[in-house]
Amino acid sequence: MFFRKLPGHHHPSGHHHLLGHHHPLGHPHPLGHHHPSEHHHSKPSITFLRLILVLGLVSLVVWAFWINSERYVHRFNAGARLVDEYGVFSKDESEAVVRIIAGLEKSYNIKLQVRTASKIFTTADAMAAEIVFGICPEKQQVAIFVPPFLRGAVGPDIAAQMREQVIATRFEPGWPQTAVRSLLFLESHLKSLRS
Repeated sequence: MFFRKLPGHHHPSGHHHLLGHHHPLGHPHPLGHHHPSEHHHSKPSITFLRLILVLGLVSLVVWAFWINSERYVHRFNAGARLVDEYGVFSKDESEAVVRIIAGLEKSYNIKLQVRTASKIFTTADAMAAEIVFGICPEKQQVAIFVPPFLRGAVGPDIAAQMREQVIATRFEPGWPQTAVRSLLFLESHLKSLRS
């Protein structure tokens, strides 16, 4: 029986290659050539950048939450130092008073309590490290207590003027607005000391 060689490419070394090219190392690559130095370096870099972006976003959210929480707590504390037992302040007037209380603490580190009550001054107030602005509409009384360490900054004249501004209204309708203006007067005085 006779065998006939199938037609094909003849390699210089005498070997027949019927299905593709022969790699110099002896491994055929029927689907193309593969360079030994080809590696995918882009995937780790993209993952790292994504991680940086996520960490940056998380840090921004935490910072915004902290700022917002601090403002809320500060506002809450200021609101707690407005004690309006008689309910004489309107909503707008109450908000104005709270803004002044918060502003004095933030800008000058001075705590202020505004109180409308039947008892405008207590023994505890004498020990407190805050200004107490007490008003009793029923008895038409106004008292302002300034702690000793703040008397140099506020001064006896300022406290007396604030008191007289409210007393002068004779507690006629609209007097709470005068009380708010007297607080603004205190704020303006403290601001002038810094300028």
